[in-house]
Amino acid sequence: MQKRMLRIAEPEDIDELVKLEELSFPQEPWSRRMLQEELNNRLAYFAVIEETSDAASEDSSEPPDAEKNRIIAYIIAWIIEPFECQIGSIAVHPERRREGLAEKMLQALFMRCRELSV
Repeated sequence: MQKRMLRIAEPEDIDELVKLEELSFPQEPWSRRMLQEELNNRLAYFAVIEETSDAASEDSSEPPDAEKNRIIAYIIAWIIEPFECQIGSIAVHPERRREGLAEKMLQALFMRCRELSV
């Protein structure tokens, strides 16, 4: 069973974010350093959608209750109070496109902007 959760990105996410960036934008991906800077940017709204699925399978050596988490989408925007929000990047894993994930992230961003009256 798969569960999806939208949450704020954390420094521990960097390896998965770099992989997703390279999959999504193979011609000109943001560098690891650029993504790390946005994780630390106080103006940045950096959210991810994390998918949790049961890791247990017939081919798996992991225990039946083990779970695997992976980041399948992210959004980076800069909220510049009181007037402006700029979207820097949106990425969705190629295998998860056309499932409404970008829309979900945009709705969360818009809600955050409304909370701040931006």
